[in-house]
Amino acid sequence: MNSVSREAQIAERRAQYPKKYRRIYDRAVEG
Repeated sequence: MNSVSREAQIAERRAQYPKKYRRIYDRAVEG
């Protein structure tokens, strides 16, 4: 599993998320 590809997928999902959910998604990713 490449960390780069994983970050790319996260970036794509973040782009789809509204600004309101971006903070929640960031916290979810950070754990």
